[in-house]
Amino acid sequence: MDKRRILFVRVHNSVRSQMAEAFLKKYGGDRFDVESAGLEPGKGERPRWGFPDPSSFAGTHDGKLKKTKEFRDQIEAKIKGWIESIA
Repeated sequence: MDKRRILFVRVHNSVRSQMAEAFLKKYGGDRFDVESAGLEPGKGERPRWGFPDPSSFAGTHDGKLKKTKEFRDQIEAKIKGWIESIA
C-alpha cells in the first residue's frame, strides 16, 4: 500500500507544525509520509485546526511549560482522531 503524503504548513513553520509532524510519524508513520514546512499550502485537503501559538503564553517558566504540554497533548489527540477518521 502506498503511503499518503501529508504536509503540515504554517507561515513560519513554528513549533505547532513540527509537533504535529512528530506525532503523525509516531502514530501513523507506517501509513503516512509526513513533513512540515513554512510555505503557503498547495492544492489538496487542508483541514484547519486552530491551536494557540506557544510563544504567546504568559506567566512563569513552569506555567508556560504546563500550557505548552497541554497544547502538545491537544495536537496529539487531534492527530490520533484524524488518523482514525480516514481509516
